[in-house]
Parts: sequence; C-alpha cells; structure tokens
Amino acid sequence: MLSGYSQAKSNLAAAVRLWPLFAGVLLFVAAGTLQNTVVSYRLASAGHGGDTVGLSVALYFGGLVLGALVTPKIVGRIGHFRLFPAMALVSAITMGLFPATSLISAWMVAQAITGFCIAGQYVAVESWLNRVAEPDYRSRLFGIYMFFWFLGAGLGPVLMAAGTTLPGGVFMLAALLMVGSGIAVLPLFRLSPKGAAVPPLRVAALYRASPAGLVATFVVGVSFAAGLGLTAAFGYDKGLDEAGVAAFVACFVAGGALTQYPIGHLADTWGRAQVLVLCAVMSALSALPMFMDLPLAAWCLAAAAFGGVSLPLYTLGVTMVQDQMAERDRVAAAGGLLLFNAKGSFLGPLLIGLMAGTFGSDTLFVVLCLCHLGLALYTLRDIRRAPTPALQPD
Repeated sequence: MLSGYSQAKSNLAAAVRLWPLFAGVLLFVAAGTLQNTVVSYRLASAGHGGDTVGLSVALYFGGLVLGALVTPKIVGRIGHFRLFPAMALVSAITMGLFPATSLISAWMVAQAITGFCIAGQYVAVESWLNRVAEPDYRSRLFGIYMFFWFLGAGLGPVLMAAGTTLPGGVFMLAALLMVGSGIAVLPLFRLSPKGAAVPPLRVAALYRASPAGLVATFVVGVSFAAGLGLTAAFGYDKGLDEAGVAAFVACFVAGGALTQYPIGHLADTWGRAQVLVLCAVMSALSALPMFMDLPLAAWCLAAAAFGGVSLPLYTLGVTMVQDQMAERDRVAAAGGLLLFNAKGSFLGPLLIGLMAGTFGSDTLFVVLCLCHLGLALYTLRDIRRAPTPALQPD
C-alpha cells in the first residue's frame, strides 16, 4: 500500500514539474487554432470560394505532415529544448506577417510555414513526454497533455474578438501566444531528455494491427481539419459574424473534450470497435441539423453534438491499434498514427473545399456525413472478419 502510494506521489510530482510544457502546449495550440479560424473567415468574407478556403487549411496541414517527417531528425541534432522555442519563434514571425500583406499567395505560404513549425512543436512535446514518462504512468500523463490540448483548441477561436484591439489584430495576438509558448518551456532546460525522436511506424504495420482503427484516425483528421477551418467559411455563408463563428468552432472542440472520458470508459467496458461504430453512426446523424436554418444557439448545440461524437473517434482508433502493439513499438506507432491523421487533415479540406466551391458550403457536412457512415460500415466489416475484444483487467 505504501509503495503504491509513494509511486503515485512520485508520478504526480513528475507531472507537476512538467507544468511549463503543458502551458506551452495550451498556448501554441490556441495560437494555431486562432490563426486557422481567422484565415478561413477572412478569406470567406472577402468573397473567396470554398476551394480557396480549403486550400489554405490544406496547406497548413500539409506543412504539418512535412514537419512530422522532417523534425524528428532535427530533434536528434539540436535537442527537444532548442527545437520547441525555435519553431515557436519562426511561427510567431510568420503569423505577424499576415496583416502586412493582402496577397493570397503569401497567406498560403504562411499557412504552410506555421503548419511545419507547429508540427515540430508537437514532435518535441510528444517525444519529450514519451522519454520522461514511466510506462505505468504514460497514459495518464498523455491524458493531462490532451486536456491542455483541448483547452487550447477551444480557447483559440474564442480569442477572435479579443485580438481586434491590438495593432495587427488577431494575428498579432496569435503571434504573442506563440512567443509565450516558447518562453513557457524555458524552465525545463535542465529536464530536456537526450536523443532523437522515434521515427513513425509505417502505415502497413499499423493497418495489420487494426484496419478499422487506422481508418478512424484518418477520418478524424478529415473531420477535425474541416471543423477547425472550413466551418468558419460555412458559418459565414450561413450569416454568422466573427463572434458567432468563434462560438460555433469553440463548441465543436468543447463537445469533443467533454466526451473523451465517458466514451473511452464505455469503450473499455463494452468494446472499442462496437463503440467506434456507434460514434461513427451518431456522427453522421448529428451532421444532419447543419442543413437547417437555425439560430446561433442551436448551431452551437449542433456543433457540440457533432464534435462530441466525432472527435473521440481518434482516441478509439489509436487504442484499437495500440492494443495490438508490443510495448517497444508503441511510441513509433503513436508517431505513425499522428502522421496518418495529419494526412487526412491535409486531403480532407483540399477535396471538400474544391467540391464546396462548385456545389456550395453544405457540401462540407454532406461529405462528413458520408465519411462517418463509410467508417461505420468498414468497422462492421472488420468486426466480422476479426472481432476486437474489450480489454480485460490484468
């Protein structure tokens, strides 16, 4: 009893020592979501079509994919501590350039650069946590990390109105948040782990572990990127102002944050694949109210419902894959899943944006509805071929 208590106390102390890292996560995630929401809304309000808005979001996530491939090697050369603030500084400078030009091509390049740099920050944080966390506490430590991630993702859109009084507007606020994230990690200089980040596991190995789990991570990539970026343009077409769009996007993220634990608990007891099918079907159904003419409060409730059942699909997909992985491969598998998720985040807005430019903004939720129905059917097929049991107690 005493040894277990002592271990728990030691693990809690380790988490508390990492508070600067979690503060940095909150700030850089808030900066990234704020930038993407504002860019999408500004492009839509300036009369640009869904194809242009989709391209801007896709380029951000394209930079994220490239960064996830390149920055693990940089970690091995300069270390986690140097990589994180360096990427924060470059991102902040790039964000500060948005109000300096109205050239769409310059905004597109800036989107890609910030995506690349933020990927470097993700790689630094997640490989950092994987190296300093004890195996029996790693899941809980990542749970704390995800709490601050969702807090930042929800905070970013809310700050749209707050930045309007600053010189340079909301982009300057995003840059200040990014600078703050780099400063926040400075107290961790002595705790920075040694060694390179683990390269991501290949897609073939992840697919062999759980086909449905891997596909789920891709679909959530499409859904999250669309929810983060394209819903701003969708909201503008529906007559929402900046405050309304901010509330709409924030509710989408908040819905996902609030349901992570209960859906995870249900998956642990009932079965991951079965809960994944249920959430995928509910995601498709919750997209249907988006086709109606609703007041802002109803839009926000619909966004929260969609986020609440669609965003937890990433955790379900990841755990379905990780359940089949040996302990030595789990860090590499996490990197591979994140990279595959980012590919969905790149391709989804690009293709949906092109279709929205032709068929209108309602295309967004038509495609998301069909994607989630397809995921449910694919998972049912996977269950029939190779059932995935619920985890049993050790």
